[in-house]
Parts: sequence; C-alpha cells; structure tokens
Amino acid sequence: MRSFHHPLPLLLQTVTILCLFPTALASSKTLLIPSTSFNSTTTFNTYWSLNYPWGTDHNGAARMSPSQVTTSPSTDGTSSTLTLTAHRVTGQKPATHGGKQIPIKYLSGAIHAKQHFAITSSVTGYDFSAEFRAPVAKGT
Repeated sequence: MRSFHHPLPLLLQTVTILCLFPTALASSKTLLIPSTSFNSTTTFNTYWSLNYPWGTDHNGAARMSPSQVTTSPSTDGTSSTLTLTAHRVTGQKPATHGGKQIPIKYLSGAIHAKQHFAITSSVTGYDFSAEFRAPVAKGT
C-alpha cells in the first residue's frame, strides 16, 4: 500500500498510470479518488493538482511542467490514463537548494492529490490500487 499524499515524480522516462485511485473501504465505504479522476479536465482538477505541492522544483535536476502531463479516457469510458513524460532540456533557469544552483536538465510531469490522508496504525481500512506501465529499455 502507498499513500498518494506526496506527488508522483516520475523522471527520465515516459510513464503511463492506468486507473490510479485510492479508495477507502473502511466502514464508511467512502471513495476518496475515483477511477474516473483522469476522464476530463474538470474531474482531474477536482482531485489532483499539477507539479509538487510546493512548486515546480525539487533538489534534483528536473523541473515539473504542466505540459508534461496528459490525461485521456479509454474508448469505452470505463477507465482513464495519466501520462507523465520527461525530456532533456537546455537553457532552463537553474533551481536553487541550500544556497546552491542546480542546473535543470529535464522537464517532467508530476501530480499530487488535493485530498491529504494519512495511514497510521490507528487508521485502517484503506485500499489503494493502481496500475502502472513504464518502459524498461535503457535510456527510456
């Protein structure tokens, strides 16, 4: 199980995430993020935010960009796909961390859930499910 409280930084490769959705199966049977959350821009914006919660840069060599995030529903409308893509760039303004400048070598996509939820020993009953596909060839 994994909490999607933190963003999903998927760098240096194109990653497609199918039907990404945590569901709460506790006694309340509350659905936190539905499997249809990537089906439209309106639905996506209800449950997800682009980039990291703190902005576009982290202490690495990639900058998050909304242009690197795409969503698309399946042809039958029963599922949807989120694609996060990274590509090498030059000429970006450097990031700063700890007073040091870090060159930006990649633009990448990242999202994070708007709803925050914590998994602790006293909070049980959450079921997180997702399907992931990523290329495995060297350099992808």
